[in-house]
Amino acid sequence: MIKKLSFIHYRKLKNIEIDFSKGVNIISGTNGTCKTSILHLISNSFQEPTGINCMKSIRSLNNCTNPKIETLTKGDKIYANPAIGTVGILYSAEYYDGVKLDFRRKNDKPLELEKKRFRIIPKYSQGTNEKLPVAPVIYLGLSRLMSSGEIDDSDFTKKRDSLPKEYHVEIAELYKELTKQEIDTNSYKTMQYEKIKTRADFTTTEEGIDSNTISDGQDNIHIILTALVCLKYYFDETGKESILLIDEADSTLHPDLQLKLLKLFKRFSNNYNIQITFTTHSLDFLEEGIKKEEYNVIYLDDDIEKVKVLKDDKLDIYNIKTRLYSKSMEDMLRDKYIPVYTEDKEARLFLEMILNYFSDKKEEFSRIRNYFYLADSYLGCDNLCKLFKDKVCQKQFLNCIGIVDGDTKLDEKDINNNLLKLPGNTSVERLVFDYSNKLYKENIEDFWDNDTVSEMGFIRVYYRDHIKTDIDEINTKLRSTDKKERELNKACFNKDNNYNFFKLVLKYWINNPENQEELEYLYNGICTLYIKTSEMNGINRKLLKKIDENTGQV
Repeated sequence: MIKKLSFIHYRKLKNIEIDFSKGVNIISGTNGTCKTSILHLISNSFQEPTGINCMKSIRSLNNCTNPKIETLTKGDKIYANPAIGTVGILYSAEYYDGVKLDFRRKNDKPLELEKKRFRIIPKYSQGTNEKLPVAPVIYLGLSRLMSSGEIDDSDFTKKRDSLPKEYHVEIAELYKELTKQEIDTNSYKTMQYEKIKTRADFTTTEEGIDSNTISDGQDNIHIILTALVCLKYYFDETGKESILLIDEADSTLHPDLQLKLLKLFKRFSNNYNIQITFTTHSLDFLEEGIKKEEYNVIYLDDDIEKVKVLKDDKLDIYNIKTRLYSKSMEDMLRDKYIPVYTEDKEARLFLEMILNYFSDKKEEFSRIRNYFYLADSYLGCDNLCKLFKDKVCQKQFLNCIGIVDGDTKLDEKDINNNLLKLPGNTSVERLVFDYSNKLYKENIEDFWDNDTVSEMGFIRVYYRDHIKTDIDEINTKLRSTDKKERELNKACFNKDNNYNFFKLVLKYWINNPENQEELEYLYNGICTLYIKTSEMNGINRKLLKKIDENTGQV
């Protein structure tokens, strides 16, 4: 198996190393980053086993069992130099058995210059018995995607099928596992179309569905399954390793089918010693591959004149999206938000001020502050809690955060329902009323002497004669009106200059060291729910760096 390719110069692959695992390798990058070239180079790094029965099946599946690198320039009218200015060794291949081979360019000398081609061959050291390692290689190129249903049956010729029936049965079982369609294994024939595409000819147990009428995706799946089973056949016969290469494995496949196929790749790789390497542009393949350490994701960055391998610390789905879509991170995350529901506008004011405070004080939070969208909601405590706790409604609020006032009783488990509460242990209005009175009675000079407070005319006398009077009148009004206390509190909070004064009071409360423990508790809760909801909203959870990797908690 290939362990590493180290490039001096081949096309845009210059002075880079690409590491491969023994299992499943996923290669991605924009067009022109040499993904297909790498597959060809791998295929060119082995020689075909001989004297083994199962190789007949592998040959029948391959266009050519070991496609040579000259096929990359086949059809060029002029000589296409893959390494201008570089002579000698172009790259080296390191294998898992410890073997290391250098590869060089060899030019053909045809009679006609326009037909001149190059080959990539090993540069064996003198006096050694070096040779290419032996392993079967199945290379599934884009020709497999040619729709069989669009080719006239008369253009196909029947080929002798060398794959034993038990393996056809296994293909059928795997095909049913992935597509839910059952193949009639007694109908199998192997067909060849002008040496471009080999396919199976079969019927299914479902009326009107056969190899001619299945979708391109189902046809693609069948070809890939056949390749896997052929290499299993080789393992059963020899106990040795093999190589499967697939160009654009995601083509024609639904995302759900892609993920099923990825798991199957891992299963076959583990059980039958198959090194699988495929190229893809699928974000579903890539995201799943990045999440699971059992897959090796290789992303090739286009640096115009050359290609770079994206480093592991940059290997996340959001960085990859920006590259595949050629967008900046700011563009990618624009208009992406985490909806946050509060009881009313007073709660929203308090929460917004707290979030801005966190952003100013904590660098890690400043990166995510703008992704919290405070919805213009008036739900009330009971309604808000019912929505987030209701088993049916929960499904609609998994990507949202609910924040109730401080006078609501929540337990530690309510965070699992995406619920948090504001600090203060009371409503926002009552919190600010009580705190205002404290500032007045204790004559907290640090507040009253503040330039902003004094410049706006909010001296203690003004507070006593106007704002405090409004607060004290609430109890009187309760005895003479049907209005509820919460309603009267809100009216007082939002009255004329009261609102501007109370904003200053809230700001002072937030910055008071005495209240930092409550604020820190809310901060940890918000960060925890950011981690939980961000990716559901298309936002990178890793923007918040302060994460315990073991627990996933802040």
